[in-house]
Amino acid sequence: MTTIYNQGKVAKPNDPFYTVGKCLTTVQARHLVDVSENTNGDIYVLAESLSYATRVHRIVSATTTGALTAATNNDIGFYRKDADGVLVAIDADILIDGANYASGIALGTDLLSGLSAADAVKSIGELLGLGVDQEPSGGVVLALTMNTKATTQDRTLDFDVLIEQATR
Repeated sequence: MTTIYNQGKVAKPNDPFYTVGKCLTTVQARHLVDVSENTNGDIYVLAESLSYATRVHRIVSATTTGALTAATNNDIGFYRKDADGVLVAIDADILIDGANYASGIALGTDLLSGLSAADAVKSIGELLGLGVDQEPSGGVVLALTMNTKATTQDRTLDFDVLIEQATR
């Protein structure tokens, strides 16, 4: 007989998230994609003030989003704010690179479902290869970048972003 542990426990055997569990924080991120005003490269903030020791657990579509016609190149990653509060990419496509939302997003879709098992258990800092001593003041911003704008009809993006807060 073989004892088989979940992938998280195998990767991080001392992390309580994979044994007794930890509370997750949910950030509601709801944005109107207004086709009369959006442009290529628009950045939709999903969560802010995140520590490098934090882990993004899931980004789940809370509603069905209709077709975002022409929105064929979407990225999800991390930004920092400069001294003027302007977002500056740290790695804008580290979680999702080039996702196609032209046909819409189904209710309950986890946008991060394509992450490898190794990446799914990594903290933000581990994903970026940066230590907490390199964290920007005020933390980092998780955002979706719509590199190719939607073109035909206004739609609402409605996501529940589940964050595993650092406890170590």
